Amino acid sequence: MGTCLRKKLMDNNQYYLELPSLYYNQENLIDLVEGLKDQWTLYWLPEWEDLEFDRSQQNFDISVENHQYDPIKQIIQQLPEEIRDTCNCKLKKFPANFVHSLHKDNEELPIEKARKSFIHIPISKNASAINFYNDDKKLICKLEYKMATLVNTQIYHIIDTPSTDRISLQITLPPNYDWNQIKKIIQQRL
Repeated sequence: MGTCLRKKLMDNNQYYLELPSLYYNQENLIDLVEGLKDQWTLYWLPEWEDLEFDRSQQNFDISVENHQYDPIKQIIQQLPEEIRDTCNCKLKKFPANFVHSLHKDNEELPIEKARKSFIHIPISKNASAINFYNDDKKLICKLEYKMATLVNTQIYHIIDTPSTDRISLQITLPPNYDWNQIKKIIQQRL
């Protein structure tokens, strides 16, 4: 469980929700990543073209759309039906010493198109903590990933700099659901 600088943690948590009932086989995911190791591509969005930031800080992903791989299919089948068919999946790799910047996901997009939440599934032994910040950019919560976790991406957040490659599965949930809606769906049906 993470450390939040708030008294109420689980039911009123606006940052993350741990999902102990979402089963995944970490060894099968490790084998999948090993089998796809030649498919890592640089993560880059066209809307970043005019933004200034350190491009030497690169992270990579493998799109695993259509849930065509059994270890991922087994995870997706556990999700509530209304989000199962519209989520998308990526394997993510943040290389050792990757320095991320504090951000909300897709800040440059209109809110109706921005990613509002995703399920993080740690694959590598190095899960690198995620840190959440308030609008004044003060740390309010830190989570060491121990299991599948629903993450609110519309709160400022950043991962700790990994000492070794950090590999995970990210299941992006449909942007038409805000944090409270998606959290409620998951809590009621997972």
